[in-house]
Amino acid sequence: MVDDDSRPPGGRIPPHRLEPVELIAALAPETRQKLISFACFDVLASTNQYLIEKGAVPPGVFALCIAASQTRGRGRRGRSWVSPGGGNVYLSLGWRGFYHTRRDNWVGLVIAVELARYLSGLSASFVGVKWPNDLYCQEGKLGGILIEKANGLYVAGFGLNVAMDEVQAGDIDQRWTSLKNIGVEPGDCRMIAAPIAGVIIKAVGIAAGASIPSMQELYRPFDLARGRDVKVRGNGGHFCGVAEGLDDDGLLRVKTAAGVKTCHWQESSIRL
Repeated sequence: MVDDDSRPPGGRIPPHRLEPVELIAALAPETRQKLISFACFDVLASTNQYLIEKGAVPPGVFALCIAASQTRGRGRRGRSWVSPGGGNVYLSLGWRGFYHTRRDNWVGLVIAVELARYLSGLSASFVGVKWPNDLYCQEGKLGGILIEKANGLYVAGFGLNVAMDEVQAGDIDQRWTSLKNIGVEPGDCRMIAAPIAGVIIKAVGIAAGASIPSMQELYRPFDLARGRDVKVRGNGGHFCGVAEGLDDDGLLRVKTAAGVKTCHWQESSIRL
């Protein structure tokens, strides 16, 4: 299924138009085989919300949604995700959940690691993971992941700065970078969505079958917080400490003057 019918009011075609046929052709064969549906939009409220509203996906396959821009993109803990058109990639994959509670916490972490590994391979610069869901390079935010669940459907959304400029990034209130800034020239920035979809599908399989210790080892080399002073903000208040890595449940351990505290990804965020 290809859905390419989301134009702004008045029918104006956006200047950075996504071409679904080209995107489908760019998908690796093994990725296409895993997709039951593919939706492509120039403008969309939210790729995650689109898949949630579409509903459940049969076991063993994925639904993919890609947009050139989002009008109501969202991040963790109710934050908005600034989603200008023309210089970024926004995509979501939905699949039927098959995890128990502990693995739930590892899904987004493994996806983040595999994306960081892939993007590091495109550049001479190291891409790491700032717990739990942000990709950083050279101290600037390169992208972020949002995992949501609804009625047995898991949705992983990913926003990546590819060739965004200062004008497009006007509403972003933190340090950021892009693939272009770190020396990666992917050609048509929208085409990078195809291999990224394959990386996320691979990561979902790892999170479903790997042991907890092996996922901890997978995460460790990409952990930007480990051993560093962090500021934690969450439902339990604000505190500072030194990050000590992840426990078996994928929760961040922070050593404070009052002892070691654990932070849940749904309730906490950190600043390095």
